[in-house]
Amino acid sequence: MKLIVKFQDKTLEHTQESEITSLASITEKLCSLFSIPNAKSYSLFLANGSIIDNLNLIEDNIEIVIKSVAIASTLLPINVSSNSLMVNNISTSPGGLSTSPSSGSGPSGGQMPLSIDTVLVNLLSEHTKKKALFDLKDLMKDENNARKFVEKNGIVSIIDQFKDLTGNTLSYALLAIQSIMSYEFGLMAVPISLMSQLLPLVESGNPSVLKSSLYLLYLFSKVSSNTAVFQEKIKSFTSSKDRSFYQVLVDHLSSYTVDVQLNSLTLINSILHLSHQNPAEFLQVLGKFDAIDINSSLKKLVESVITPELKKQLYLYQKYRLLVIKHRKATTFNKDDPQHEALLMKLWTLTYPNVKLENRVSEQWKLMGFQGTDPTTDFRGMGIFGLDNLVHMAEHHNDKFKKIVNGQIDRKEREYPTCTAGINITQMLYDIFKIQEDINVNINASSDYTLFPILFSHNKAFEEVYCITFQILDGTWDDMNGSYMDWSKIITCVKNQILTTLNSKPSTLEAFHWAACLKNSSNMPKEEEDPAHSTEDIKQIKHAAKKEIYEIIKNQKIQFFQDGFIFKLFKPLKSKQSTGPSIPLTHLFIKCSTLDHQEINYAFLTDSSERPTSNLNTCKVSDIQYSSPNEANINGSSGGGSSNSSNNTSNTTNSNTNANTTSSKKGDKSQHFTITINNADIQYIVQQSLSPILSSSNSHPSSGGSNSSGGGGNNNQLALDLVSIQREDMSLFSDALKVLAGKDFNSLESIEEYKTLSNLTVQLKLLDLVGVEIPKETPKIPDLPMNYEFKS
Repeated sequence: MKLIVKFQDKTLEHTQESEITSLASITEKLCSLFSIPNAKSYSLFLANGSIIDNLNLIEDNIEIVIKSVAIASTLLPINVSSNSLMVNNISTSPGGLSTSPSSGSGPSGGQMPLSIDTVLVNLLSEHTKKKALFDLKDLMKDENNARKFVEKNGIVSIIDQFKDLTGNTLSYALLAIQSIMSYEFGLMAVPISLMSQLLPLVESGNPSVLKSSLYLLYLFSKVSSNTAVFQEKIKSFTSSKDRSFYQVLVDHLSSYTVDVQLNSLTLINSILHLSHQNPAEFLQVLGKFDAIDINSSLKKLVESVITPELKKQLYLYQKYRLLVIKHRKATTFNKDDPQHEALLMKLWTLTYPNVKLENRVSEQWKLMGFQGTDPTTDFRGMGIFGLDNLVHMAEHHNDKFKKIVNGQIDRKEREYPTCTAGINITQMLYDIFKIQEDINVNINASSDYTLFPILFSHNKAFEEVYCITFQILDGTWDDMNGSYMDWSKIITCVKNQILTTLNSKPSTLEAFHWAACLKNSSNMPKEEEDPAHSTEDIKQIKHAAKKEIYEIIKNQKIQFFQDGFIFKLFKPLKSKQSTGPSIPLTHLFIKCSTLDHQEINYAFLTDSSERPTSNLNTCKVSDIQYSSPNEANINGSSGGGSSNSSNNTSNTTNSNTNANTTSSKKGDKSQHFTITINNADIQYIVQQSLSPILSSSNSHPSSGGSNSSGGGGNNNQLALDLVSIQREDMSLFSDALKVLAGKDFNSLESIEEYKTLSNLTVQLKLLDLVGVEIPKETPKIPDLPMNYEFKS
C-alpha cells in the first residue's frame, strides 16, 4: 500500500508492504521517519479529522496526517472539499495525554456509534467506501440493522457499485450481502440478477472473494422461486466458457482452502437437491459430475483429515448418490415397459449367449437360478434395481457370473438359486448402506455422519461391491459346505463379513475385496486359472503356498512391532513434573513385548533420537484403539490440551487441514492417525511421563490424578494424535495391532505384499513340480566391466 504522509510542513511517500496487525507499530515507524519523539502520543488521521483505526481500510495512494492526539482532540473541525484531503499544517508539540478525538464516524474510542445512514453516506465516497463496507459486514449481523439497510435500498447502493469493486473491498461487500441473506427477508430482498456478477467470481484467485461468491450462489439456489432462473444463468455462464460451471466447482474441491472446498461441495449438493425430485433430470446432473471425474476429487477429501462441516457435506453427497438406487428400487418391473423387458432379455443373452430362450415364461429361467418360470415375480422386493445388479455383473464380470451360475450343476443337491441369491444380496447391501433413510431428514439433528469411502471410489461403486459380495457368498457356500437349509446362516455370515470390512474404511474396491476375503484365507480372491492347470494337486499347492505367505507376513508384522515405532505427537505433550522446568514431549515410542505379544510398552520422548529400552510404561493390546486417517481429528486432544475439539477456532482447523493438504501436494508422505490408550494408570503416567526416561519412577499415588489429557472426559483414557513420517510405518503399526488382536491385516500395502509374494511362491512351487531346477541361493551379481564408466 502506498501512502502520502504529512507532518507539519513535511511530506513523504511511504510504501507499506504487508497488512497491518498493529496500527501502533506503523505509527511508531512513521514517527521515526519524521524524527518525532514520544510516538505513543501521536496517531494517524484522515484530512477530515477522522482517526485511522485500521490502515487496511484506507485506499491506496491516500494522504494521511500525523497529529498529536491530545491537541487534535481540542481542534475545531477542519473544513475540506470533497475532492481534496489537503489540510493546513498543524503545529504540534510532543507530549500530552493519549485521548481519542470526538470527531469522526468510526466506532473506536469515544467516537459516535455507527448508524445505517452514516454507512450509506460513506458508501458514496471513494475514500470511505472501503471502510463503510468493512463496518457494514459487522452491522448486518444485527437483524434490526439489516432490516433498516434493506428498507433504505442499501442493497441497491452496493450492487450499483459492484462491478467496480476489487480486492478486499469486494470481499467486504460480499460478506455484507452474505450477512443480509442469512435472514429470511434478506433472501427475498437481494435480486437474483446479482448472480450474473457473482458467476464470474467463481474463477477468482482471491480465496476470500471465491468462498463468499460460492456461498452466495448457494443461498440463491435455496430460494425455490429462483430455481428456473438459477439454472438458466448457470447454462448461460457455461456456454460462454471453455469449461462448464460444474467443472469449476469440481476443480475447487482440490483447493488448498478448506472453506472453498466446503462451499463448493455445499453448492454441488444444492444443485443436486434442485433436481432430485425428477429422476431423469437428477441422473442427468449426476452424469455430468461423473463425466468430469468428481469421484476422484471427493475420494481425496474423504481420505484427508476433514472438518465436521465438510464431513456433513460429504455425507449429504453420499446420500444423493444412493438416492439413485432408492429410485430404482421403488420402480416396479413392468412387463409392458419395453425397456424393462429388454433389460431382462439382456441378462439371458449375457448368461447364455448361444442358447435360445424358447418362451418368455419358461422352465429355462430356473437354470439361471430364478424360483419360477417367470423371473419378474422375484423382483417384487427390490424392484428393477434387483435386475440392474444382475445385469451389471453379467455384463462387466461375465466370466465370474457364468462360473457362479454354471457351478450350481456341480453342487448337485447343495446348489442355491443364483439369481434369487443375487437379489437377496442387493437387499442386504441396501440395508447395510442405509439407503432407505429419507434424504429430507434434517441431518443437523445428528452428528453421526457415517461415510463409506468405498462409495467415492467409482461411479458404480455399489454395483462393484455387489459383484465382490456375490463372489464371497459363492466361496463361503463351499467353505461352510452349505445346503439350501443353511441359507439364513450363510447369508448372515457374509453380511457380518461385509460389515466388518466396511468398518475398516477401505477406500478402493481392491482393498475392499482383499480385506473382505482375509476373514477366511481359503476364500482369498482367486486369480484366473488356466483350466489345464486346475487339478486338485495344484489347487492344494496354491492353497498351501498362500497360507504359508500369509503366516510369514503376520510374523513380520509382529517382528516390526517388537523393534518398536517412533511417531511424532501432532501437539506436544506438556510434562507435569513436581520439580524443574516443564519439558515438551514431542514423540511417542511404542512396541510390543518380546515375551508376551499381548503386552504393549510405550514412553513419551523429547526427541526422535531416543529409543528407551527399560522403565517403559505398560498396557495391553486390548487397551489400544487405532483410528484410521479418515477418522483422525488433528485438532482434537493431544495430551495436555482439552479433548473438546469445538474449542478450536475455525481458522485453526483450516490452517491445520491446509497444512496437511499442502504437504501432501508437495509429495510429503506423512500421515495423521489417532490412538487411544485406555489404562487405569494413564493419568499418573502422563504426569510423571519423563520419569521412565530421565530418572527412576516416583512411588505410585494411592488415588488417580487430575484429568490433564482430555480423552473425552475419561480419566483412564488418553487420545493421542500422531504423525507418521512415512505412510508405511502407519500401515505396519495398524496391521501389527490387528494381528496381535487376532484380526487380519487389511492395509493396502500389506495386501499388495501378500498378493505379490503368494503369486511368486506359487510359481516357484509349480516350476519345482515340473522338474525345473530352482537355485538354492540368490545368484551372484557379476562384476562390472573394466571399461564401465558411471554417469549420473
